[in-house]
Amino acid sequence: DSLEKAKEEVYKKGFYGGRLIVGNYSGEPVEAVKRKIRDELVQEGKAFIYAEPEKPVTSRSGDDCVVALLDQWYLDYGEESWRSMANSCLSRMETFNEETKRAFEATLEWLHEWACSRNFGLGTKLPWDTKYVIESLSDSTIYMAYYTVSHLLQGANNLEGSRAGPSGITPENMTDAIWNYICRGEVPTKDQWVTSGASREAVEVMRRELLYWYPMDLRSSGKELIGNHLTFSIYNHVALFSEELWPKAFRTNGHMLINAEKMSKSLGNFITLRDGIKKYSADGVRFALADAGDTFDDANFAEKTADDAVLKLYTLITLVEESLDKMEEMREGPVSEFFDRVFEAQLNRSLRLCSEAYDRLLFREALKVGFYELQEAFGHYRVAYAADKGPTSMIYVHRDLFKKFILWQTQMMAPICPHSAEHLWRLICQKLGLPHRSVFDSTWPSLEKVDDSVLLQFSFLSDVLHRVRIGMIPKKKKKGQEDSPTTFTQVSFFVCRDLPTWQAGALLVFRSIIERFGGQMPDDINSLIIAELPSHLKSQMKRIMPFVGMIRDEFARDGPRALIRDCGFSEDQVLTENQSFVLAQLGLQSMTISFVEDTSSTDKVTDMQRKILEEAQPLKPSFILS
Repeated sequence: DSLEKAKEEVYKKGFYGGRLIVGNYSGEPVEAVKRKIRDELVQEGKAFIYAEPEKPVTSRSGDDCVVALLDQWYLDYGEESWRSMANSCLSRMETFNEETKRAFEATLEWLHEWACSRNFGLGTKLPWDTKYVIESLSDSTIYMAYYTVSHLLQGANNLEGSRAGPSGITPENMTDAIWNYICRGEVPTKDQWVTSGASREAVEVMRRELLYWYPMDLRSSGKELIGNHLTFSIYNHVALFSEELWPKAFRTNGHMLINAEKMSKSLGNFITLRDGIKKYSADGVRFALADAGDTFDDANFAEKTADDAVLKLYTLITLVEESLDKMEEMREGPVSEFFDRVFEAQLNRSLRLCSEAYDRLLFREALKVGFYELQEAFGHYRVAYAADKGPTSMIYVHRDLFKKFILWQTQMMAPICPHSAEHLWRLICQKLGLPHRSVFDSTWPSLEKVDDSVLLQFSFLSDVLHRVRIGMIPKKKKKGQEDSPTTFTQVSFFVCRDLPTWQAGALLVFRSIIERFGGQMPDDINSLIIAELPSHLKSQMKRIMPFVGMIRDEFARDGPRALIRDCGFSEDQVLTENQSFVLAQLGLQSMTISFVEDTSSTDKVTDMQRKILEEAQPLKPSFILS
C-alpha cells in the first residue's frame, strides 16, 4: 500500500508540476504536452492505444472485467468554449462550502471525452443512433426541467406516456424548435409551428411553467457524483438553456456513518428509515440527522442523539403545556430588568443565527443555535428568577418574553422536527387565542437588533461567577501551610477603571506595528513586540505574551476593532445591579466592590492583597473571599 501511495504521489507531482527537459517540447509542462506526444507516436507507428482498468474490477456477477474495444459515442466535455461556459456557471453558483467548489473546479480541469452510450441494459435510447442507450451517469442530467411541464404533457396516471396529457400535445409535436422555445426562449418560425402541429397556446403555457420553476434553485446530491454526473449536469444546462436559467446552487454531502462506523449489514449496524422511526420516532431521527454534520465529510448518525432527542422534545412539550396554564399570572410591564434584557437579546441572537444557518443549509448549526443554545439561555433565565422550581414558579418570568420564546422556538425547530412543532403550535394557538393554522403557514419572525452590550455584560457576569466558584474550592494545602477555610461569607471584588500598565504598553506597541505595516498584521508580530517592548515592561513578559496572543487572534478575526479595549459598560454597575443574584448563586452573605486604582494607593494594602489587585484586568476583576 505504501509503495502504491508513493507511486501515485510521484505521478501526480510529475504530471501536474513537471516540465520536459529534452526534445521538441523541452520546457513545457507535462500536463500540456502529454496528449500531443501520444498522438505523434501513434501517427508515426511507434505506439498504439492500449487500455486497461486502473485496478481489478469485478462485476456484480462476480466476474473479472476487462477493457473491450467497441464502437462508442463520446461527449466532448473538454471542448474549450463549452468548458468556459461551465466555468462561468460554476463561478456564480452557491456550493455552500469551498471543498465542493474546489472539487468541481478540479473536475472541470481534467474532464474531457466521456463515453456516453452502451449497447445493453436499461436506459434512454440515443436519439441519433437508437441501437445504443445513454449510460446512467450521462442520462438524467436535466430531468428536473422536464418535471416543470410533465404534468401538461403526461398528466396523472400516465407514467409511460401512452396517451396525450392535458395539453393535448403528442410526442411528435415536440420538435427541437418547440423545445428550444420552452428552454431557451427562441421563438419558432411560422413553418416550424406548422411542422410541429403543436398548439401555440399550450406551448406558451409550458414556457411559462418552466420560467416559473427555473432556474434550479438547489440540487442536493452525494459528493461522489461531483466527478461525473453533477458536472455533466452543469455542462448540459449551459449547452441547452439560456444563461438566466443556469443552475443557482448545488449542495453535496458525504456518506452516512452510524455511531462513527461505516453502516454495514455485516457489522450489524444497518438501520433503515422505517426501523429508525419505529425506534426513535420521526422527529427523533430527523433531529439526529440534522445533528449528524454540515460539512463535506461523512455525517455521523449517533443513536444516542436520536434517543436523547425524544426526551428533549418531550421535556419541551411538557414545559410549554404546564407553563401555558400560568401565563395569566406571569409578570407584565416593560422589559427593563437586567435578565429580561439578556434573555430578549439571546432570543434575537438565536433567531438571527438560526436564519443564517437555514439560508446556508447548515442544519447542525441551526439546531445548535436554534435549539441547544436557546434552551440553555431559557434555562439561565429561569434560574435568574427562581422559575426553575416547578410549574408554579414560572409565574416569575416575563409574560411577553415567554410568549415570544415558545413561538420562536417552535418556528425555529419546525424544519427539523415538524411533528413536535406542529403539536406545540396547535397548543400555543389554542391557549393564546391565535388563528388555528399550521406552523408552516406562519410568517417567519422579523429579525430584530441584537443588544450585544447586554450579552457582553451577561458573559462578564457569568465569567465572574465561574472564577469565584473555582476560588471557593478548597485548595490542597502544602506542607507547613495552614488549612484554607472551607466556607466563606463575603466576596470583595476589585474592578479596573483603566488598562493595567503592562497591557496598555503592549497594546501601544501592537498598534504601532500594525500602523507601520499599513493596517496589516505581520506574521512575526510576536518577535517584533518582544523586540520593541519598553525595558520597564520586560519583567512582565509572562503576562504580556498570552495577552498579545489573545489580541493577535482577535485582530485576525475582527480587524482593527480588536485594538479597542473599552468594553462599553461599567463593570461595577453590573455587579451592583445583580448583587442579590451573585450572592444567591455563590451562597454568600455580603459583597463589596472597589476600584483597583483607589484601593492600591492606600497604605493599608498588604503585599498579598496588592498581588491580587495587580491580577485585575478589564472584564476580569480580581477578588478576595473571606
